Amino acid sequence: MKSPQLSSRGLNMLRHIPKVFKHPLFIFAITIGGAAIGFLQPDLAINLNLLGSIYLNLLKFCIGPIVLSCVALGIFDLLSQRSSWWFIIRLIGFLVVGIAACAAIATAIGLIAAPGKSMSEDTLRSLGVILNANIVDFSLNLNGVNTIPPPEPIFQTLLHQLIPDNAIAPLVANETLKLIVVSGILGVGMAFIPRDKAENLRSLLISLRLTFNKILLLLTYILPFALFSIVSYTVATVDGEIFLGLLTFIIATIAGFFLISALSIGLIILRSKEKFSLTLSSLLQVSVVALATQSVMATLPQALNSLSEDVKASNNEVNISLPLIMTLGRFGNVAYFAIATILAVFIYNKTLGLSLVLVAILLNIFSGIATAGAVGIATLTMLGITLEVLQIPTETMVTLLIIIDPIIAPVRVLLTVLVSMVVAAWAAPLDSEVKHPEPLLDTVLT
Repeated sequence: MKSPQLSSRGLNMLRHIPKVFKHPLFIFAITIGGAAIGFLQPDLAINLNLLGSIYLNLLKFCIGPIVLSCVALGIFDLLSQRSSWWFIIRLIGFLVVGIAACAAIATAIGLIAAPGKSMSEDTLRSLGVILNANIVDFSLNLNGVNTIPPPEPIFQTLLHQLIPDNAIAPLVANETLKLIVVSGILGVGMAFIPRDKAENLRSLLISLRLTFNKILLLLTYILPFALFSIVSYTVATVDGEIFLGLLTFIIATIAGFFLISALSIGLIILRSKEKFSLTLSSLLQVSVVALATQSVMATLPQALNSLSEDVKASNNEVNISLPLIMTLGRFGNVAYFAIATILAVFIYNKTLGLSLVLVAILLNIFSGIATAGAVGIATLTMLGITLEVLQIPTETMVTLLIIIDPIIAPVRVLLTVLVSMVVAAWAAPLDSEVKHPEPLLDTVLT
């Protein structure tokens, strides 16, 4: 018979297991192990992808209700009692500055690293062969001109992505941009109905958000194992020849994204009213989720909690602004398009002057914003908006980016998440600054 002392020790060990799963060293070890399996046993890694896929599906299952409740409640409170025009102005201002800064910094990194400038003819020729082997419907020549179908007008595409024809469909189909529109309309409608009726719906939405936040909290305990699956599969599916041919571009992109991410963490810590160590630890946890899941919206619950609890930003303003910023900001795509444009310019020997750089920055801002609502590698096709103007074959460059996307996607998501948090942290007032202004709805109606 076991002694009570041994049983007590066993229980204490079991209580500490969940903490071990969340420890950075354990997560780092899992990541290294996944990369090793993907490199040494690619077939096994591909078979292990099931766990990662299930985990990502569970995350997607939770994100829709959280976005619906956060945006609807945020807009209702914004119009009815807890915010002002000044917050909206600050939000738009910081959003514009964040997008422009990402485009400018990434362009500068591309110019310094000059990816594609030193590629030999043999390298270009081998890349062309690899591309042709990866494409079924058409052949590509890196040094030739390809026939490109005219793109759909940006405004028409954006409207199509914005306006749903069914209030429930975006939630079912996990179309985040349309879901935000539906949520916004719901929040506006709540502000125009009697207060007691609106409070009933408000309580329901709060319960919905808390429920799915709790589910996501439970999912964090299996994150390390899902991370092992995702990392091993990613490493196993990367094309080695493309990787070597674009090594400079990949290194420059990853290093540049980590630089912008580090600056973002510094700006959030500067804004925070909590201890440095607590804020940094919170941001690192959000970063791990971003890198592991490769999904911006999957980090939303932890990012909201970090800004509210650690930065001490106003919970109401953060709840409405962060989902909108994450969906519309697309900071990672803007920065990625900027560096990819420099790569394309050097590969195709375009004359690189100040005017071309400025035009490229502006076009990449529009290209990145146009990816709102698109997911996965579908976002990369929007780079054609920039390349069309520069007269660079779109299919060639997009195909290159698609092949190496498993390497870049995690850091692209990380950058989007952290810059979104910076914008939300500085746009929203801190708890100590909230003065409970007059309802915005009353101002509008009068």
